[in-house]
Amino acid sequence: MYATVLIVNEEPQVLESLSTSLGALGFQVVIAAGGQAALRYIHQNEFDVVVLDLHMRDTDPVGLLRQIKSLQPLTEVIFMTAHGGIAAAATGMRLGAFDYVLTSEAETELPYKILMGKTRKTQQEDKIKLVEKSLSGATS
Repeated sequence: MYATVLIVNEEPQVLESLSTSLGALGFQVVIAAGGQAALRYIHQNEFDVVVLDLHMRDTDPVGLLRQIKSLQPLTEVIFMTAHGGIAAAATGMRLGAFDYVLTSEAETELPYKILMGKTRKTQQEDKIKLVEKSLSGATS
């Protein structure tokens, strides 16, 4: 298994397509049809990467990004946007998103970006373990 991924999108066709293609590549994929469902999954499971659509009717994606980072600080978030949402994606990146992908390029670009996000998360986890080990050795 490459990474655990939560895909948040209100479009059933997008969820099905990405779930199928990413699953075929070995990713463990969970899908959520909106922000509330995504938060339920975030409370119950740890994810390496969350792929979050920037254009949902029931959810403020930047607010959801903040909640995800509050609950799982090391989980990387990738915004998915149509061509008109690049400015919002850039704002999201300033607020803690890892990257963004254009919806039209998601099938080809997303696997690579997910792997990069998982790598970054793993590096951060390793750094934390090293510091904890160092601190426990210093207090002994």
